[in-house]
Order: sequence, then C-alpha cells, then structure tokens
Amino acid sequence: FNDGFGGGLLFEGNLLFNVVEDTGEHGSTNSWGRQPMLYTDSAGVVQLVPEMKHIKNNFVFRNSFRGPTSNKWCLDKDDASSQYTESDNVLLYGAIKDRDGLNRIATGNLLLWPDKMPLEDTTNTHMAMAFQVSDYEWNVFANNTVVSSSGVIYACTGGFGPNNSASTGNNTFITPNNTALPFSSGCVKGVNTFQDWQKLGYDKGTVQMSTALTSKDLVNMARRWLNLFSV
Repeated sequence: FNDGFGGGLLFEGNLLFNVVEDTGEHGSTNSWGRQPMLYTDSAGVVQLVPEMKHIKNNFVFRNSFRGPTSNKWCLDKDDASSQYTESDNVLLYGAIKDRDGLNRIATGNLLLWPDKMPLEDTTNTHMAMAFQVSDYEWNVFANNTVVSSSGVIYACTGGFGPNNSASTGNNTFITPNNTALPFSSGCVKGVNTFQDWQKLGYDKGTVQMSTALTSKDLVNMARRWLNLFSV
C-alpha cells in the first residue's frame, strides 16, 4: 500500500506467505503515509481527509518457507500511514506495527506465536504490537487474542505518557500451560507484571490465561476466525 490518496481500500480474504525474501525490515503487508489528494466522495463532497482503509479476514504468515527471513512484521504501517482498520485477521509468527500516523485501529485479530518462528528469524522480533516513534494516542489495540510463550505483548520506541498512550483493552493474552503468566508491556519502565500494567489504567477488561492449547485447538481457532469449517 503505497500512497493513501483518498483511502477507502478493502483488502479482504487473502492468504499471504513467503514475503520479503530479498530485502529486510518490511512486513507481509507494508504501507507508507503520504498527503492525500483532494477527491470527491460518494456524496459529491470534496474531501481532504482520506476514508478509512480496511484490512480484514486475511491469513498472514510472517515467515519464509525457504529458510531465514528478514520479514519483520505481519502488518506493517510505516512512515505515518493513517486511517487503517485491521480486523478479524489471523496473524502467524508476527506482529502489527504502527509508526507515526493517525487513526490506526487493530481489533478482533488472532495473533498466534508472534514470539516464535519455525525457521531462523534474523530480526529478533517477539512482540505482538509495536508502537514506534510518536503519536501513540492515535492507536487502538482492542478485542484481540494473542497466543504466545513469552507474554511479550507491546513494544515502544519511546514510553507511554499522560497524553501519548495507545488505547488498549478487552484483549485476551494466552500463554499456554504457563501458570506464571509472564507479561511484558515494553511501554512503561518498571512495569513487569500484568497487574501493575492494569493498575496504570491500561488494558481494562483484558484477561490473561494459561489455557492448554494443542496444535489442533489452534488450527480450529484460526478456522473459526476466518469463518472456515473446523476439523
């Protein structure tokens, strides 16, 4: 997704894999932000602010089946990419990244093992959601389910502040068979437990679980997410 222009993109029902084989620090989807052009909307009104772009119901792999990969993200919104809703996707082995920009909403996604790779990962990327550089207050991470072994959920290039914090809540964080319930926010120094994170007002309504999940369980979760038949 190169330039935003008038927006209104719908990217739905796709299978993405074996992406970013020759370069690095990109994602399976990758966008850049640019100034929108003046356009006339469906009501005939001249607009400057682009319509929301929707990435939904996709099955996205971060890894390359050929071997080591420098693909860093499943969904990569770079360089002030704005006006995005990413919903009801299944993301395998990778995270969502928001850098600068306005109005980025990640909701209802299933993130499976963002901290694991079946082959070599040259990027050492383990979080589920990365907030980069600035404008965190324009980001939403809500109603998502993350299955990980490490409990590393967020990462920030700068910490959250009173007027510069993403909206997070009503998520489900699962570390299968690990009753210690590890958690790392990555966005506030000195916060090492989920309870301390919630005491600061983040992730209201979010729950942690150590539910045992088999490979078949995870396959069926992904199928349900994408409205496919379970096996």
